[in-house]
Amino acid sequence: CESQLSRSICAEMIAWPARTTEIWSLPRFTSASSASRFCPRPASNSDRARSSCCWLRSTVCLVLKKNVKIGLNGSANFNAGSSDRYNGGATLNYKTAKFNSFITGNIRQDERNRYGTIDREYLDSTGKINSTYQEYRRSKSRPLSEFINAGVAYTPNAKNELGINASYLHRFQTRYDTIYRSFYGSDGSPTSLFIRTRYAPATDIENNATIFWQHNFTKEDHTLRIEATTSMEKEDERNYYQNAFQFPSIDTTWDNVWVYQVQKDKQLTADYVLPVSGDAELNIGYMGSFLHHDILFYNELYDKGQGDFVVDSSTSSHFIYSEDVHALYGLFKKSLSKFRFSAGLRAEQAYRKSDLITLDSVLKYNYFQLYPTIHLAYKVKNGELQLNYSKRVNRPDGDALNPFPEYIDPLNLSAGNPYLQPEYIHSLELGYQIKAGKYSIVPSIYYRYKYNGFTSVIKQINDSVLLRTQENLASDQSAGLELIFSARPSKFFNANLSTNIFYNTIDAENLGFSGKKSIVSMNTSVNLNFNFTKTTAFQASANYRSKRQTPQGIIYPSFVVNLGAKQDLFKSKLSVTATLSDAFRTLTQKSVLESNELHQLSVNTRDARVFYIGAIYRFGFTPKKQEEKLQYDNNL
Repeated sequence: CESQLSRSICAEMIAWPARTTEIWSLPRFTSASSASRFCPRPASNSDRARSSCCWLRSTVCLVLKKNVKIGLNGSANFNAGSSDRYNGGATLNYKTAKFNSFITGNIRQDERNRYGTIDREYLDSTGKINSTYQEYRRSKSRPLSEFINAGVAYTPNAKNELGINASYLHRFQTRYDTIYRSFYGSDGSPTSLFIRTRYAPATDIENNATIFWQHNFTKEDHTLRIEATTSMEKEDERNYYQNAFQFPSIDTTWDNVWVYQVQKDKQLTADYVLPVSGDAELNIGYMGSFLHHDILFYNELYDKGQGDFVVDSSTSSHFIYSEDVHALYGLFKKSLSKFRFSAGLRAEQAYRKSDLITLDSVLKYNYFQLYPTIHLAYKVKNGELQLNYSKRVNRPDGDALNPFPEYIDPLNLSAGNPYLQPEYIHSLELGYQIKAGKYSIVPSIYYRYKYNGFTSVIKQINDSVLLRTQENLASDQSAGLELIFSARPSKFFNANLSTNIFYNTIDAENLGFSGKKSIVSMNTSVNLNFNFTKTTAFQASANYRSKRQTPQGIIYPSFVVNLGAKQDLFKSKLSVTATLSDAFRTLTQKSVLESNELHQLSVNTRDARVFYIGAIYRFGFTPKKQEEKLQYDNNL
């Protein structure tokens, strides 16, 4: 959850997995430490108190529930969408007095069509247009994903529980890209016109396994939990390109780019909870994270003299990144009548190593940091007043640190920065949680100070090539008002509104940009649910994100509306759903880049307007169903 106040609400409602860097603040709600890799953080406040099952990249995360009744239960589902999109799956759960096991499998096939344009003006030293560039891109892919997940928990007695679960994901897709490129001189006459096509089969495999042991002491809520997780992801992407020139009339050229990545991640946690008294609790623990990322770019050019492809050593590269993080944390909670508080501290030692094998160079960066947190709450009439402070960290991953460009697009390169430092966020928030019958409102004001914040920067390599990389901002400050409102005035209707209005100032003088930049931005989401009967429901949701700033330009606003309906049959054993994503085809990403050397307008969109119809059938014991939110696909 984005804010401290929302996190405290979220923790009371669901066991949503926290990001690794924040897992310590909610240690009792992170029984599957690996889940943060598969379950995304909620996209908006209205999503935060929803289902503990999620779908991301054809991956499903399941949490075994202790209150599942003895016996067999499960479900099967199938969905069909426009543009030949299909997905389906099944879940089985079997529980005895001492065993609780599950297995789930899913298969999904989509069709993805994306479109993009770039209009770029190159400027001379006086600011006049020296040349222009236009690009139109269309991309099509049809990914097929297969996923299976299984686990078992064994409870030999009331004091001990052991469990293991494992998952396997296989994804295959072939991309077909066509890029029309046009270069013009200062007088508007063409200097180069050509079409670049891409054929790119790619395979991605992910494995994950978790084992845990939890001991429950005699005293209630007195527990010790030890958990170990290991995961591995392999990506094999082969790109075959052809450049067909229309002007000037020169021979067609070919080049190949092979991207091979292996990422291994291991985590070990030990969490101990000790109730000090009836209204106090001490939580201490250790968390270790061990990451290894191997990235290989292998490039070839077609040599007409040899009649074969030859290795391009100037663009091929090999990069290995590893990071070990050891953390000790402590959290103390206490309640005193209407007042309650919690105070915590995490001490963290990190070891980072970047091995630039191609350059025969090794970069090391080790650092120690303390991360405090304080939560204060005071009950007042019809609500609660809260004051929260925390310090958090986000670390760059291997892709963000790899300095070698990926030559998927030779004119628009992308590379990491091996000197990129972690970003740190200080967050202070004052909120008031008000409950009045069928209505709830949580207004809060906040201030966040971020230093070494990650930002994307585009650099001009020559008169036709740009490089996008990552840099650290000197500072990034935001102050704003967040409002979460929910209403259930009748059985027929309920609504949720989340809005965040903030004033943002960034300082990028350390990157060579003059002065500070400020802007007022807003994020808003709303969900409307109409329950025509006990078994018939309709849902409408909308999300709006206003204009945002970057060190080199702006990102224009985005807006999307989704619609859905659900009909329950046979005492809720069967549910039939229909959804329409991006109902008005408004989902577009538009950005402007401005510098002394160039001006660029980029527009990206996709066939996000997708209609789905599906059904889910439940059998065996069916627990009382919570209100479900229909799923929509709004990713660009």
